[in-house]
Amino acid sequence: MKVALVLIVLIIPLYFFRSVFIEPYDIKYVQDHYYHSQWEIPNSPWGIGDDGLYQFSGYELIRGRDPLTISPEVPPIGKLLYGLSILLFNNPYFVIIPIYLITIISFYYLTKSYLAVFFLVTTPLFFTQLNSTTLDLMQTCWLLLHTLAIFNKKTLFAGLTFGLFIGTKFGAFSVFLILADIYILYKEHRLKSLVWIFLIGLGVYFASYFGHFLHGGTIITWLKGQKWILNFYFAGQAKGTPFFVFITLFTGIWTNLQSAREWTILWPAAMAAFIFTKKNTLFLNYAAIFLAGVLITLCFSYYWVRYFLILLPFLIIFLVKIKSKLIYLVAIISFFSMIFYPYASLDKTKEEIKYAWEQGLYQDLYNYLPKQYSRTEFTQKAKTVDHGLEYPTKSVTFTKNTVTIVYQTKSGTITNTQPINFISENGRFKLIWDWKFVEPVALPITVHEPGLDGNNYWENLPYIYVDPAKITDQNREFILQNLADVTKLSKEKIRILLFVKAQKNQQIPIGFYLIGKLNCGEACKTITKPAWLYNDFKCNGLPYVLSERVTII
Repeated sequence: MKVALVLIVLIIPLYFFRSVFIEPYDIKYVQDHYYHSQWEIPNSPWGIGDDGLYQFSGYELIRGRDPLTISPEVPPIGKLLYGLSILLFNNPYFVIIPIYLITIISFYYLTKSYLAVFFLVTTPLFFTQLNSTTLDLMQTCWLLLHTLAIFNKKTLFAGLTFGLFIGTKFGAFSVFLILADIYILYKEHRLKSLVWIFLIGLGVYFASYFGHFLHGGTIITWLKGQKWILNFYFAGQAKGTPFFVFITLFTGIWTNLQSAREWTILWPAAMAAFIFTKKNTLFLNYAAIFLAGVLITLCFSYYWVRYFLILLPFLIIFLVKIKSKLIYLVAIISFFSMIFYPYASLDKTKEEIKYAWEQGLYQDLYNYLPKQYSRTEFTQKAKTVDHGLEYPTKSVTFTKNTVTIVYQTKSGTITNTQPINFISENGRFKLIWDWKFVEPVALPITVHEPGLDGNNYWENLPYIYVDPAKITDQNREFILQNLADVTKLSKEKIRILLFVKAQKNQQIPIGFYLIGKLNCGEACKTITKPAWLYNDFKCNGLPYVLSERVTII
């Protein structure tokens, strides 16, 4: 009965997250995303999260790239496993399943408690890892395997798993793992084993950078890379609100007073158990040393909710030590928290569609559509619409049954309201796309009248168009700076327009040629246009004034 119940709660999240395992994986999209993300284009609206970053960098690493040249702030091991999964199965998520199962099995052998396993697998913070390619599940898996090895006196395996632990994520928490190891080894008169654990672990960590040495790297360049990683975390990271971690654990409230979707009553119950349970065994003291160290670190660091995953198994160990029937109430609540967890949220889907649509990130928008078209076909056609409207500012508003798209073009406003229909496909909400969503595509005809004082505040000036295909890596920064100088526009705004939002192989409208000398060669051309078309332009030393009447026909 116990085994059957655990199997049932294992199958439930796999079913609801099935889309990541059965829908086609597009590595070219992930590559395109990375090269247009904040990692390559500062302030890019097409930001890539850690999951996408680790997929792409893992794919690059498994194909031989130097690990210090892509997402170097994170050690290579976890990323290499995702890359191997892509190479073997064309899907990074497949490797998560064995890691997920190994974590559960090792936790059972560590606790010998079906109740503890039940708490683990019904906790959203744990089972949502099936839908993510971050590194927290892997590090938690190595932690549990390492703990098993320590208590079963398997020194070599303890060293291996310690190496995997520090080689998967930045090793700040490894200090507390070593302290916990020292406590056990001292109590068992095995302190000499610590030397082997440490040396084997460092050997595994060092070996994970083999790609760096294949590209001609040396010990010196590797050490400089490790110094850079330390500077990245200790000098450049945001600081959290001191001790706020405890508010998150007990209430689920975290950064900007957001509510963590993964929070359940298990968190405060387990924390209370950790605080008040008597640590009267070596194992509980081992867990307490690690938990205390991690919690103290998080008290003074910025954190994401998923960082708590590494705490979860040890906290549950304290919870199942409680001799009270209330623990079964917590189990019942945990079970229903899993059953009624919002695996797919229509409101969240609409929010994500809204952002992608407004920013012109049609490659992302495609992820929320049934496969009516290829990604390339859909993206090119949608960008053609934006190009025809000269890259307007867009706002997208959903109601229950309609979507309204408002284009703020340089000639006026276009408003388009259409009915919408969402379907559920493989556990995800998808928007049935209709090209009427982006119609009309023609610019409105405008009649510009003089200002109220009778003067005409406009003049004809050259307007700059740029073909991004004719910009090379060598002259990119020079051309962007030159365009910013002569148009008085932001260099980063021009960069994002040309290399993130624009349609390829098209002449992209940039702005009026105002001052200085234009030096972008064949990449640029100018067309004379009347300056009164553009709200942000100042002609004859006067700003565009609200008294100018513009009639849209």
